[in-house]
Amino acid sequence: MKALASRFLAESSLELYDFLSRPISEKLNAGLRELDERDGLGKNRPSPIPPHIAGSGSGWRIKGPPHKWRYNVLDLPIGGPSTAVSPRAAQPPQALLRSLQDALFSAPAFRAWLAVVSNLIPLRYAVEARRFCPGLGYTLATSEEKEARLDVVLGLTPQAEVAHAANGKGKAKEPEPIGWQTGEWGGWEVCSCPMISCHIATDSV
Repeated sequence: MKALASRFLAESSLELYDFLSRPISEKLNAGLRELDERDGLGKNRPSPIPPHIAGSGSGWRIKGPPHKWRYNVLDLPIGGPSTAVSPRAAQPPQALLRSLQDALFSAPAFRAWLAVVSNLIPLRYAVEARRFCPGLGYTLATSEEKEARLDVVLGLTPQAEVAHAANGKGKAKEPEPIGWQTGEWGGWEVCSCPMISCHIATDSV
């Protein structure tokens, strides 16, 4: 914790990998891939740019206004908050996303952890699960001059799966570079699939 706090103080940012436990991350990895395939957003989609309504329905709705952002958010639960399931990884992927949105990022313990790491005091917060569909989702860079904010993002984009072909000697060849490595994809800060985003109004300790 001291090392994280020291790095945040020096760089004003932190990247933590493998933040979720393995059972939860594996459940989400498989579930998000299935969700994209079902909505025609997977790697085998018929067109590079999917239909405008892709990714909406089945618990997701499109959020605008389009001159600022366009992505999908989880629909409000019918009948109030869902009941806790134990173990958490036993939930379906979409319920797991809602649980991370409503239980993890909104928890007083998580805000206390952020206060220790960032040396900032959370005053109020807004948490949102966002789903950016390839070719459709975006959010423009904005700033808030009147309020100090701490942005916390849990990226849930599954890593690209690359097949390892064997050479003549039975050893696996190095995978061919794709996507970001070749420049086929690009952008300043790009994410696809769901992410959990938390904007926290803060004050210095």
